[in-house]
Amino acid sequence: MFKPKEERLNYGQLLIPPVGYTLVRAVGTTYSLDLETLMSVCIALGIQESTDSSLTQNPFAILKSLQGLSDKLLVFCEAGQIAAMPPEKSPLMLLLDKMIVPVKLKEIKGKGYPSFHPKTWLLQYEDADGIQFYRFIVLSRNLTFDRSWDVAVSLDGKPTGKRHRSSYPIGDFLDFLKYNALEGVSKKTEKRRILNAFIQDIPFVQFALDDKRFLDFEIIPLGIGSADIDKDPLMTDTFHDLLILSPFVSSSVLQSFDQRNILKNTRRHLITRTSELYKIAGKLETFKVFTMKDAIVDGEEIVSDEPTKVHQQDIHAKMYLMTKGADSSLYLGSMNTSENGLYRNVEMMLKLSGYRRYLNLDQIEADLFGPDEKGNPFEEIDIDDIDTASSDSEEKDALERTIKRICRLKSKAKVIPKGDKYNVHVSFSLPRLDFPNAEIAPARTARSRRLAEEVTFESLSSLELTELYRITVKGKTESISRMILIPTEMPDRPFNRDDMIVRSILKDKSAFVDYLAFILGDDYVLSAIEMETSLELENRFTNYSTEESLPAIYEKMLKTAHTEPDRLKEIRQVMDHISDADIIPNEFISMYNTFAKTLKLE
Repeated sequence: MFKPKEERLNYGQLLIPPVGYTLVRAVGTTYSLDLETLMSVCIALGIQESTDSSLTQNPFAILKSLQGLSDKLLVFCEAGQIAAMPPEKSPLMLLLDKMIVPVKLKEIKGKGYPSFHPKTWLLQYEDADGIQFYRFIVLSRNLTFDRSWDVAVSLDGKPTGKRHRSSYPIGDFLDFLKYNALEGVSKKTEKRRILNAFIQDIPFVQFALDDKRFLDFEIIPLGIGSADIDKDPLMTDTFHDLLILSPFVSSSVLQSFDQRNILKNTRRHLITRTSELYKIAGKLETFKVFTMKDAIVDGEEIVSDEPTKVHQQDIHAKMYLMTKGADSSLYLGSMNTSENGLYRNVEMMLKLSGYRRYLNLDQIEADLFGPDEKGNPFEEIDIDDIDTASSDSEEKDALERTIKRICRLKSKAKVIPKGDKYNVHVSFSLPRLDFPNAEIAPARTARSRRLAEEVTFESLSSLELTELYRITVKGKTESISRMILIPTEMPDRPFNRDDMIVRSILKDKSAFVDYLAFILGDDYVLSAIEMETSLELENRFTNYSTEESLPAIYEKMLKTAHTEPDRLKEIRQVMDHISDADIIPNEFISMYNTFAKTLKLE
């Protein structure tokens, strides 16, 4: 179950709808968010291909996925933790701003800002007969391309028409998101519709574990304000054996386990990162401590074919095993063994209960450590020999706090057409505390301005208009760049931003017919390969409007109309963004209208 070389989970496969099903709606939560990773997730959810598929670089695949998911997908993340996007990235990336909700938790007096830290997915699928199927995934992994070792558990469920108490915590968590994350979001938006639909349905869904090693499960959201939910499971359970796997730790929390008079002959083991050891040096008496070997941490950097990039890996999984007598409890999810994790942040954990003979300290460590020392990725550490000096960057921490404050400023923006260009006026409600070392820029322009109460960007193109803005905060030796979302008033048609984005991909007749071939193909990957390998790729559709070209398109549409008529609706979505006859010939419009009328697609 925990063998790193054998029991690997594929993130994309966890999300892809089961055979015969399509996605109805999905809600994801993460602490940090990488927009390219989210794009890969859209490929998995939208066209059921792996997140590492070559289609993640195919503009037609991305366009199809985003068009199909714009009213189905919602992703919550910690405000100020969206990775900065280089200005030259595809304009399709801008369509993601409709799906993202940054969570800005309120400051706790005297303790600073808690973090929104859960990593979850709630997905609803449906087959051709309308049969519903749900999946709830609890992870330790953020929505990024980080290569660190993580853990995930997936629960499948079906609606039964009866209420199930085991599903209530998911509903409580969604309620928290609704009332604490959607502040200022119109009640008529798709964001609220997606969340409300799940809140209404989820109490009637029965989730189950298909694994004989576990007797039961409990979903445990933390930090959402309910006394019944915000209990501390780790501090109330007694144990004979304890295994903690946590990348980040607080010495006070570990000491509470170290000093507790639990049961006789207890074993306490900790697996953490080397960078955290200074916190526990000389402070733990009963724990055996392990870290990942340097050769493993640097392993991906060594084999990387990209010498300019550092591809390190370390543990990022959060896991707690407690055994007592014949019973075992295994907790997995987002919570670190830290003061913030246990007492401040919003987290999501899943408790699995089972028999000790199936789930015990020796078995899990045998899986993690391997059969011999040579292949063991971990090593035991003598904490008496640890350097107590902190390796943390105080300056970087201060910059992170500045980003948090900027995210929580009231802000808005307005786009003003100026001929064929646009001016963007951004306003902030700045407190007396100024931000002299902070700069702001729309996501797809490198022209930054000093953050001020009023900031104007002039002569932007339509493909530089977005609700995503890049914030850069500079210190003496460090700097941090992140994306923030600012509500931006866009101009109405004919200056519709989404139209411009679609036209940037389908810029001529050839590109439009390439898109048709992709959409109407039997296999998206094969369609993409055919387009890439065709020797006549550049000019094979120059005679598109001739009588010879129409039969091939007509044949594909006829087949699709019989098997998957909804694909033809997707073509209409794209056509609605384009009115240029040089891109969509009249012959095709007439042909499409015939299909639409016959199939009653409108």
